[in-house]
Amino acid sequence: MAIGKLSLLIIPGLAVLGLVPVLMRSGAHHQEKFLGRWHLDMGASQVQHEADTRNIEWRTYAADGGSVRVAWGRGPEQLGAYSTRCDDSAETIAGGKIRCKQTDASTVDGEQLNDRDQVHRYYRRAVAPDGRQMTITWFSDAARTSALDRFVYNKAQ
Repeated sequence: MAIGKLSLLIIPGLAVLGLVPVLMRSGAHHQEKFLGRWHLDMGASQVQHEADTRNIEWRTYAADGGSVRVAWGRGPEQLGAYSTRCDDSAETIAGGKIRCKQTDASTVDGEQLNDRDQVHRYYRRAVAPDGRQMTITWFSDAARTSALDRFVYNKAQ
């Protein structure tokens, strides 16, 4: 009888422990390398569409519960923001939907599910090993082999 009661406690506990790694792969906890304020380095960036640089002089990433809040702007003005879990689910944001997932501690692959902008659909966001530079590369294909634009950001001190 005691063994039966013990198994009632152990089995649910093991199930919860099995979920912990899955839960920790998404959200702010796992994206800590991205958190902070980043400034666009036009000299290091390779941009085919210059108009895209006007509104993204800076980006910030901040913990937002189980999500990461992404904001961007020009000068002191914030021009947009959204929050995402980056758990590979389609999430509604202003202007459409986004899907992203963290592929390793320094990389997030994403997709804008927005019919209005077919050029900027697939992206990869990566932080350099030293944590001081972040690159956002836009691709024309889902396999992320044909780069379109490469935005390089330096972490604010």
